[in-house]
Amino acid sequence: MNNLLVVNDKIADYRSQALTIQNNTITFHQSGNYQIEYQNCHNINLTYNFDKDVYIKLFEYSTNDKLIIKNEYNLYQNANILLYKFYNNQSTNEDININLKEEKAHINYHFSSISIGKDQHHIKVKHLHKNTFSDIYNKSITINKGQIEFTVDSILPKGNQGCILNQDTRVITLNDNKSAIHPNMYIDENDVEARHGSIIGRFSHDEIFYLMTRGINYNDTIKLLVKGYLFSNLMLDMEGRAKIFEIINKYWR
Repeated sequence: MNNLLVVNDKIADYRSQALTIQNNTITFHQSGNYQIEYQNCHNINLTYNFDKDVYIKLFEYSTNDKLIIKNEYNLYQNANILLYKFYNNQSTNEDININLKEEKAHINYHFSSISIGKDQHHIKVKHLHKNTFSDIYNKSITINKGQIEFTVDSILPKGNQGCILNQDTRVITLNDNKSAIHPNMYIDENDVEARHGSIIGRFSHDEIFYLMTRGINYNDTIKLLVKGYLFSNLMLDMEGRAKIFEIINKYWR
């Protein structure tokens, strides 16, 4: 695991032949496994470039106060990106642009969060070449004063055949605040595969009842369900899992 830091909205210096950092732009030249943590950030504006044929596993982690994010991800020919993200900010306003610029570019995007304030996420995935692929999965939980709104735009202009577009967004509410999901697909081509789904709800009574009949109290039952829900969307190493376990334990002691 290669650890990168964004401190006070700027990428900290990191020297490697595998990537280049300049003016808040990260360009990945070689395949690898990276973790990026946002520390003391307020307004982040980053560009991620993924060169031809790279395979990158990237974990983004943020526990900040009021955070504004406007990041761009550019994928070139045969770039395969497995992106995991976990947020637990006081509030978040995020605007993400994912550009699949060349053939066989593939983004596999997994976002999870525990929302404790007002969070807004706008994810735009642009299929700018034929035979490009996007899989967008969001799983969030709202607690305390949390409320979350997702807008996911999958965009495919005419002439870009053979693309696959997939988006699935789910929100579990553990409070009475309203959340929203807007799944949009703007497709101007027939030769594509496109799927979307969205769910807002609570953990099922059957799940809760089953665990409590095994002698687990209510608080620990919810804690187990939260862990299972979030980690089903995040394939992380022990270091990444430990960070999220610490946050879960903070809310469900």
